[in-house]
Amino acid sequence: MRIVILSAAYPYRGGISSFAAQLYRELAPENETAVVTFTRQYPGFLFPGKTQFEKDRSEEIPAIRLLDSLNPLTWFKTARYIADLNPDVLIIKYWTPFFALPFSIIARKCRKRNIRVLAICHNVLPHERLPFDKKLTKYFLDSIDKIFLLSGSVEKELLAFSDSYNYRILFHPVYSKFGEIVPKQKAREKLGISDGKLLLFFGFIREYKGLDILLKAMNLLRELKGIKLIVAGEFYSGREELLKMVSDMQIQDIVRFDENFIPSDMVRYYFSASDLVVLPYRDATQSGITQIAYNFLKPVLVTRVGSLPEIVSDGKTGLLCRPEDPHDLAGKIKQFFLNEGDIDYKGNISNELQKKSWARFVSDLLEIV
Repeated sequence: MRIVILSAAYPYRGGISSFAAQLYRELAPENETAVVTFTRQYPGFLFPGKTQFEKDRSEEIPAIRLLDSLNPLTWFKTARYIADLNPDVLIIKYWTPFFALPFSIIARKCRKRNIRVLAICHNVLPHERLPFDKKLTKYFLDSIDKIFLLSGSVEKELLAFSDSYNYRILFHPVYSKFGEIVPKQKAREKLGISDGKLLLFFGFIREYKGLDILLKAMNLLRELKGIKLIVAGEFYSGREELLKMVSDMQIQDIVRFDENFIPSDMVRYYFSASDLVVLPYRDATQSGITQIAYNFLKPVLVTRVGSLPEIVSDGKTGLLCRPEDPHDLAGKIKQFFLNEGDIDYKGNISNELQKKSWARFVSDLLEIV
């Protein structure tokens, strides 16, 4: 089968690019597969992080850079390029209405050439909403032959537009590209972390991810012997407010910020060093962080929002707590360390890995295609 993937990809960084890279690697051995990506993804003034680009070449795949999100001429050029490849299928990775117009135009042009157009939607609507998001999203959805969703919560967003779309729910596969598990003590030595009870908050820091709630919980846990939180990720918003909160609560001794984008070759050390990965989100569709944690056999504490309760089995692969409730969050952290030895988290997570492998995801995807 001839397949083209249209997505963010190396040299752009982030979870969407990582997903596209792994999808390409799974498809390429048995299919004639090409990847098309951006020459400019976001204009610099709209990007909240330090850089859009990935330094780690392990994410590199053969991708053609054609699409400028702000230049309509390149939208039509990209559509012609893809159509001339004459693929059986075009797979568009969709996650934000910012790209709805170029993606929709490309999809419509390709469909006129009898190319089947599919979309893998990480979100239907973004976490932080803007006035025209719904109109742009609907324009995109109407241009697609079949839509693939990665969670039930995204299905609810889709059905809010219409129940007539041709769609299927798959699952977010577990990332396995970050290397092998490192012995906990060795990982902690690598990161300069002492023994104790270690929590991990990982990934870009944005308001909807609820780091402020976790910091309030840490203040409630300050008397728990050996407790420590490491926040590993780049600030996209709220840096001064969150650092001030840590200072005001005087929890600098139990909270550490590694406030940079974590390169791929260092990810395994953070997860291997931790005891529990915490996602205190206010809002969520799915999260790739849970899939990384599972790859390293780490239990996850998440809030009951979006699809997170679908991903985490309470008391088996992790714990669930109420959103925006630091007292409940602190209580579940205490519960985890109190009962840690009584629950076979690793065994339960290992069973889950078999159900959510990349090989199975691609097999299911191709079977439906």
